[in-house]
Amino acid sequence: MNEYTNNTIQQSPETEIVMEPASAVRRITACFLNCFFTIITILPFYVTIVYSFEHTKEFTEELAEWAWLLSLFIPLFYVFVQIVMISASGQSLGKKVMKIRLLKTDGTNPGFIRAVLIREFGFILTLNTIFDLISGLVFGTWYVDGATTISQVFLQITFLVCVIMLFNRSKNRRTLQDYFAKTIVVKLPDNQSYWV
Repeated sequence: MNEYTNNTIQQSPETEIVMEPASAVRRITACFLNCFFTIITILPFYVTIVYSFEHTKEFTEELAEWAWLLSLFIPLFYVFVQIVMISASGQSLGKKVMKIRLLKTDGTNPGFIRAVLIREFGFILTLNTIFDLISGLVFGTWYVDGATTISQVFLQITFLVCVIMLFNRSKNRRTLQDYFAKTIVVKLPDNQSYWV
């Protein structure tokens, strides 16, 4: 039973909150922000690799240990924070900045299983499995040019389909991930606090 109809989320029989689906611009910007934050957290890892090869003599064993630990800890901590945030509030850092959040179609918080395991990992794993089977059975190979897999090409096409779906107002701007996990991304009300 889908209680999400005409931009209305029924939280209980007594209360009804009107929610507006997040605009394509907000969702795309949130995605770019998450990518930017990811690059920032991975940057120390790349700097450590480059510095360790170019400055081998200055790179003492103790400094090397600390640099490697820190460059690995920062991205892992970032991933942990993102998972906790999206599980607890339906918001990644990018979504929080853009004042949008992920909800189940019934208006409740999706939690870890639906938001992270199903919507993110399950969706990609399912697509990879399907596309690998198709490329292996239909095309007889997994590679387009020796390096790019047919599955990667299909994933890029799927990504473009999702971007196009963001502009479909009649379907509440839901993407394939949203349909897969039975979620929707909504704009937070203007009166809601920025970091709540």
